[in-house]
Amino acid sequence: MASSDEWRVLDMAQVSPQPSSGYRQRMDRILGDTHNKKIAESLRMRLAGWIAQLLKKQAGMEISGVRYYHRAWRTNTPELAFPDGHWNGDGPLPATTKVALLGTYGIAEGKAARERAAQRAPAAVPQPKIFRRESKQEPPAKL
Repeated sequence: MASSDEWRVLDMAQVSPQPSSGYRQRMDRILGDTHNKKIAESLRMRLAGWIAQLLKKQAGMEISGVRYYHRAWRTNTPELAFPDGHWNGDGPLPATTKVALLGTYGIAEGKAARERAAQRAPAAVPQPKIFRRESKQEPPAKL
């Protein structure tokens, strides 16, 4: 929100009210299908601008930024194989869940722009692959 420095979780039903299949929203499908494609960055930026515009029109909410996360978890864990009660995508996720930030987009004057995270220098620069020496197996000695 524009009046706060705190990030809030958005109820997906506000911006994508019609599920595409099961508990997945259309937006889940779009973001998931373009996760590793060349168009992903431009699509997320346009989608962030659209979300801000829609929420301003529908609820008068001023959005200052949109952040996308990708959550993934192993399906063969006991927590998912035998969940307590019915599946609820908004409930607590198992400890094995991997969460990755896909991108943060600032909204200014109704337009979205990618916010670049500060790049940290690696603790140790890895040796280039071309300089790595592969260990070779010695042929067995002939008797």
